[in-house]
Amino acid sequence: MKAFLIDPFKREITEVEHNGDYTQIYELIECRTFDAVYLDDGDCIFVDDEGLFAAKRAMFKVGHSNLANKGLVLGSDKEGETVAAKISLDTLKEMVSWPDAAIIPGARVHKLNEDLSPGELLYRGEPQIVSSERD
Repeated sequence: MKAFLIDPFKREITEVEHNGDYTQIYELIECRTFDAVYLDDGDCIFVDDEGLFAAKRAMFKVGHSNLANKGLVLGSDKEGETVAAKISLDTLKEMVSWPDAAIIPGARVHKLNEDLSPGELLYRGEPQIVSSERD
């Protein structure tokens, strides 16, 4: 079934094939646990539930939600079963943005440096608003 993989490390969204088995979600978004963020049309984005704690991470934003690491967009039917994504690739691309820095509750984010790509963040404890300018 049709799905979309959001890859903030590459800053790209691509159509992928999902076989309907929930275990494939772990493989596609490269995680141990996942959570779902629901969109208005019944589609949802499966994201790494531990993404904010990863040693290396990249962010993407949908609406007011800052999400960490890869996301997989799939649809759901009236019974809650997974189906092909309803959203179009073009519409999804309009909804997703790639922040150079994000405010994450419980995190202190350092300025980006040559070791990090834009969007990648370091977890360091307390909240702090930072610039995305390079040192």
